[in-house]
Amino acid sequence: IGSAVDSETDTQQFMFPVTIPMVAAIIIAQMAVYNPDSPAVFWSSIIPFTSTIVMMVRVAMGSAPAWQLMLSMALLIGTFLLTTWVAGRIYRTGILMYGKKASWKEMGKWLFYIVTSICLAFSAFYEMLEWWTAIGAEKAAVDFLGTQGDGWDTQWDMFLALLGAMAAQLILARRHDQAIGELQRLQQTLTR
Repeated sequence: IGSAVDSETDTQQFMFPVTIPMVAAIIIAQMAVYNPDSPAVFWSSIIPFTSTIVMMVRVAMGSAPAWQLMLSMALLIGTFLLTTWVAGRIYRTGILMYGKKASWKEMGKWLFYIVTSICLAFSAFYEMLEWWTAIGAEKAAVDFLGTQGDGWDTQWDMFLALLGAMAAQLILARRHDQAIGELQRLQQTLTR
């Protein structure tokens, strides 16, 4: 957030997207008390934007194996490094090179590359989960992977994730730009 603005007073407009995952994490953490092994609780304890709260509840409940805790911490560190790099790029491009703060529309254009990369990363991570499951299943691995019936399944999945990410952004780009324009007009109205 700080990389996209040049004064503290401008940070308020960017706080809402940051608070959404935290509110979701608090709600899911309440579910974790009653059902710490549910899929929603498991994935929320692994995904970096919610894991800081949900994983702590799972650890307190005694339902988080060490490998899940290590995976969660590794993903948190990786996400920290990635977001720091992205923030540095935004700051350099938005403020240092142009001498002005980045607008919603400019950041929306930067997001195309970032969203596409994140979709591919999730796709690759899911394929790695399938691979790890096959390794853990030992003799059942052939049955597990054989149910897919396609030797190129991994590549198809990742290719379709890439197409889906790009198509969704291209199809929805106009509506996205309209929404950003509405936000800018609202911001201008509120600052008068």
